[in-house]
Amino acid sequence: LLDDENPYNPLDRKYKLKKGNSSIPLFKTRLSLSSKSTLIKLTTTIFSDYDPSIRPYCQGHEQVNVTMDLAIRQLIDMNEPDQIIKLNLWIRLRWIDCLLTWNPIEYDNITDLIVPFNKVWTPDITIYDSVSQEFYGLEKFRANISYDGAINYNFPTVTEIQCQVDVTNFPFDRQMCPLQFGSWIYTGNLLDMNLENDHADLSALKENVEWGIPR
Repeated sequence: LLDDENPYNPLDRKYKLKKGNSSIPLFKTRLSLSSKSTLIKLTTTIFSDYDPSIRPYCQGHEQVNVTMDLAIRQLIDMNEPDQIIKLNLWIRLRWIDCLLTWNPIEYDNITDLIVPFNKVWTPDITIYDSVSQEFYGLEKFRANISYDGAINYNFPTVTEIQCQVDVTNFPFDRQMCPLQFGSWIYTGNLLDMNLENDHADLSALKENVEWGIPR
C-alpha cells in the first residue's frame, strides 16, 4: 500500500469507490489532509505518556491475558541425528492495553492504528525448547491497535526446536515434538497465556517430501 492508502481509514475507502469521478480529486485531497492531521494528533495523544517497556495495567486486573493462535506453514527440516526440527510458523497474539484507548468520534472515526513493533509493549513469548535465541524478525512487523485497547500482533518466524527422536519403527517412525510457549520474565499471576485453539492451524501447510504432519 502507498503511504496514504490506509485500509483502516474509511475516508480512503470512500475515495477509491468514487475514483472514476472527475470531480473527486479536490475532495480526496481535503480528506487526506484532514485524515493525516487527525492521525498524527491521535498518535501523539495516546503515546504522549506511554512507555512500551512497562507491562499494561487495567484497573482491577493485575494479570495481562494473552491469547495465541499458531499456524504451521512448513516443516522445513527434521534432523534426526541432532534431534532438531525446523519449522516455519505464523504466530498471532492478542491482548488488551488499557493505556492505548480512544474515542473514534473525536478522531474522524478512526478505529485502528498500525504501529511499529517497538512502539507498544509486547509479551516476551518464547518456545522453551527452542535452540534459537529468539523469534526471528519480530522487529520487522507491525501491531494493530483497536480503539478499545485490543492489540493484534501477527508475525511469521522460522524456529528450530529440540525434539526427542524415537527410531524404534524406522523408517516408518512417528515423532512427537511438543511446542511449549511461555514468558521468560513474567510469572503466571502477571501474564496468562491462552490458546485460541487446542491444535495448530494447518490450512496453509506446505507439504514436506519426507515428513508429514497429521491434519
